[in-house]
This record gives sequence, structure tokens and C-alpha cells, in this order.
Amino acid sequence: MHGRSRAAGAHRGPPDSRGAALIVTMMALLMLVALTGALMPLTSSETAIAANQRLAMQSLYAAEAVLERAIRELEAAPSWDDVLAGRRRATLWDDLTARSLADGAVLDLNAATDALAVSGAGRSGAGQGLRWRLYAHGPLGAVLPQDPTGGLLHAAVWVADDPADADGDPLQDANGVLVLHAAAVGPALAQRAVQAMLTRPAPDQRPVVTAWTIVR
Repeated sequence: MHGRSRAAGAHRGPPDSRGAALIVTMMALLMLVALTGALMPLTSSETAIAANQRLAMQSLYAAEAVLERAIRELEAAPSWDDVLAGRRRATLWDDLTARSLADGAVLDLNAATDALAVSGAGRSGAGQGLRWRLYAHGPLGAVLPQDPTGGLLHAAVWVADDPADADGDPLQDANGVLVLHAAAVGPALAQRAVQAMLTRPAPDQRPVVTAWTIVR
């Protein structure tokens, strides 16, 4: 009888060892929870960075799309003088030149026009000093029927006379060359922009794009 009791007790182990094992397990669990909590902000940051990069690329494509649409309409315009003077606008036109974007930021296109003339675009100041005229603007959904951004972007196009035009009048086209600036603006007024040069070799010839540059 005594032999059987000692044998049975030998398999159970001392109470202290079971308590220590529980403590070790709990500590390991707490460390795992703490590690998970520390990694969550990193994961959220990476997700936000990826989303911003995706929106930046979509903004660039949107700027290029609205620029191509403007070029098609300018090709059909009999005179670019009316465009430079503001008498002829694109079909993409919203009467409100101050727009609230999806995040509540206000896009003031009149102020953007002035800033483009004073500072140009990007680090190079592309287009600085030109007499820019707002030619087209509207939500991206008006340019692309299936807006991949869900209404986050507003697109706009400005036109200016070629700075090499010898007549010195920014409201008249004397050499058949226009400079265009297209931008897509999103949350926090972040934007991507491109500039192009549209050249009409002769009055009876179709205009061609002679330059195309990403400026922001």
C-alpha cells in the first residue's frame, strides 16, 4: 500500500513547479500581447503609406487624362486667342472656382492660378511668370466615368501663351504654340501635375504635342 502511494505521488510533481510554469506561461502571453500592440502602429503606417502612394499615382494618371481631354478640344478650336482671353472654355467647367474636397480642404482655383504664375510648379518652377488662364476644371468623375478614387480628386487645366511668342501679348497667339498645365488635387491639397506644349504648324494643320513633362 505504501509503495503504491509513493509511486502515484512521484508522477504529480511538487506544487511549486506547477505554479512556476503558470507564471512563465502568463509572462510569455503578456510579452506576445505587448509585441502585437507595438507592431500594430507600424502595420497601420505601412498601410497608410501604401494608400498615399496609390493615390499619388492615380492623381498623376488623372492629370494626364484631363490634359489629353483638353488637348482634343483645343485641337478643334479655330482660334486660340479666344482661349487665352477667356472667351472660350472647355466643356469640363464647374462655375464654382472654390471647391471643398472630400477631407474638408478648400481648393481655391483663383488662388492656384495666381500661385502658378508667381511660383510655377514643382522644384523647377515650371511655368513661372506666364499669364495662366483657367481653361477646364471639375471632379475626376466628370473626366472618367468610373472614378477609381471614389471622388477624392478634382482636376484642372490652365493655358498660357508661349513665352517665346514675339508679339509680347499673353492674350494673343502669334506663333501657334500654347503651354498647358494640368493638375489633379486631392486630400490636404496634395497634387500631381504635368505640363505640355501644343503646337499648330499652320492654321490649316492639326496641332501636335511637342513637349510633355511631369512637373510635380
